[in-house]
Amino acid sequence: EAQSRSERDRWTFYETIKVPPLKKGDKGGFPGTPWQISGHSNLFFIRLNSYQKRKSGMSRYRIILADDHVLLRTGLKSILEKMAGLEVVGEAGDGLELLKLLRKLKADIIILDISMPNLRGIEAVHEIKAIHPGLKILILTMHKDKEYLHQAISAGADGYLLKEDADTELFSAIETVREGKIYVSPHLSNDLVNEWAK
Repeated sequence: EAQSRSERDRWTFYETIKVPPLKKGDKGGFPGTPWQISGHSNLFFIRLNSYQKRKSGMSRYRIILADDHVLLRTGLKSILEKMAGLEVVGEAGDGLELLKLLRKLKADIIILDISMPNLRGIEAVHEIKAIHPGLKILILTMHKDKEYLHQAISAGADGYLLKEDADTELFSAIETVREGKIYVSPHLSNDLVNEWAK
């Protein structure tokens, strides 16, 4: 049933993005993500938290999205382009397509999934950093295994964001990477701190 007004009031920091209609009986959102479909409204929600919009006078920060799930790319693009100063300049559905895209497009950051066909995300990071060492790469993945984190950072990735943290951390991750720092998703960074403390 549709959300009540009081329920909608809780989505203070959420943007609403239309997606293709759900099939009858579909529930919830997308596997491995915190994004949700609400009632029969076919609306796609992602929390923007209290992230402040950029001033329009700032230079554009050009983004390429690389993920084999079209709906995920569509939702991310719509969210990102609502923020002043961010622009999605290209999309790729696999690693080889991403490498071809980089031959004709200029970007500042790639938001990249690990599990892609043809050329996996971590292998793509190796290839990209060898050719474009200054290009930032933020891994966006459902993989919580710290071995994936170590492989990604070792390959040259600038950040590692879990999809389950994306609702509150996406823009923070982009800002951290943009500033030249390494970003690690809270769930993983907390585990690492606990391990070091032992």
